[in-house]
Amino acid sequence: MEGPLQSLYPLINRRFQSFAEATDAALDLLTAQVPGEILLGQIEPGEDRMRVIDVRGAAIIGIERGHMLPLGETKPAGGLGPDVAEGLEGTTGVNDLDPAYMKSLGLGEWIALPLEMSDGAIAGMIAAVSQRRGDYRSEHVVLLGLTARVLAYEWERVRTRTELRTLRQRISAATHADTDTGLPGRAGFLDLLEREWKLARRGTVESMAVCFHVEAGDEPAGSPLATLALKDAAEALTGAVRSTDPVGRVGKMELGVAMIGCTDFAGVDALAERFAHSLRRVTHGRPVEVRVAHGAMALAGTTSAAAALELAERAVGGESVASLNGRPG
Repeated sequence: MEGPLQSLYPLINRRFQSFAEATDAALDLLTAQVPGEILLGQIEPGEDRMRVIDVRGAAIIGIERGHMLPLGETKPAGGLGPDVAEGLEGTTGVNDLDPAYMKSLGLGEWIALPLEMSDGAIAGMIAAVSQRRGDYRSEHVVLLGLTARVLAYEWERVRTRTELRTLRQRISAATHADTDTGLPGRAGFLDLLEREWKLARRGTVESMAVCFHVEAGDEPAGSPLATLALKDAAEALTGAVRSTDPVGRVGKMELGVAMIGCTDFAGVDALAERFAHSLRRVTHGRPVEVRVAHGAMALAGTTSAAAALELAERAVGGESVASLNGRPG
């Protein structure tokens, strides 16, 4: 099974920009490794049918895109057609494709495995169908099962991002957050930074103001590609910081972070490395290269939170500061 499993590596070693891109990669892979026709279907909540949304491989009448396939009852082997489940351990019950209907299409064998979300909901199925018996072996079940997991993750990621976008829009309308990133704008970020500046001035806890400047190739700020790069960067930075560290959009292509409890540039560099790693995954395959430079300033010793942020902003670039390490030049 080593060869077929190795073919999964390109599928699990990349960040997809959309569910459609993930689907194309998954179905192309399965078509090359699994006999018969490969199909992906969507199941609406409460429905007893699956709508075919994509098909690859040998054409079988009745399995075309857009067709509705009835679901059968849950079976102990779950989603595995005649003889396929024999000898396989650990299979669990799922809604199989209706056996009588599948046989009426002239099919002799099939594998149908669910795209199961983290909450247990079934969004759809990935299936392989064949007019012959004996085409499918245990390694084919494993390939489809792992592919189903990848697609379920991508499906849920898209759903989660949509829900977060909706939530951010609602928050933006209520709190005047930045509409592009969903983060607090400069004024809102400075309000958050002000509290940390006061604590640093009292000697309670030292913190750092950090500014990240984002560039999307040669795209000017405000262009569609630059705005997309900024959104990607905001998502990656939000995931890279600690939950206690405020993040905001502080300029056209600048993001700010208040690193609470950070006392030196080593902590800033560690955040920058995490951010860069996450951003590379998020922007893989983008039409332009996304670059980030950063600068930082300790809050203690500055005259105000606004002054600390301005000094961090000045530290970005090559004029007075080495932007890639955030240290004074």
